[in-house]
Amino acid sequence: MYPGTIGREYVTDVVQFVNDAEQRWAARQMNAVFKLVYTGVNSYDVNIMREFFVSKKGRLVDSGLTNTFTIADPLIPGTPYNYCYFDQDDFTTLCMGAGNRYNFVLQIRQARS
Repeated sequence: MYPGTIGREYVTDVVQFVNDAEQRWAARQMNAVFKLVYTGVNSYDVNIMREFFVSKKGRLVDSGLTNTFTIADPLIPGTPYNYCYFDQDDFTTLCMGAGNRYNFVLQIRQARS
């Protein structure tokens, strides 16, 4: 198991009136945010992850959400997060000495619930 974080993102709209009063409301449902840290991954698995990243076009989210994917929650088995996309435009790895082991980080966001 690799370390990582799972968070929640809320988007709130705010209207400020002339008398400095505010009105706030949720602009959309809560969405998940992931940061997955991979360490000591072999070159074969890194290439598979890179191919998946390229196939999903990085940060690009098309209007039909056809290039999104589903992530299963590692902490709550059976809990899927649909409509996820990568929140980065590049797939960068760091080679860790001889033995072809690599470290990399994937940042993922949920486009909608």
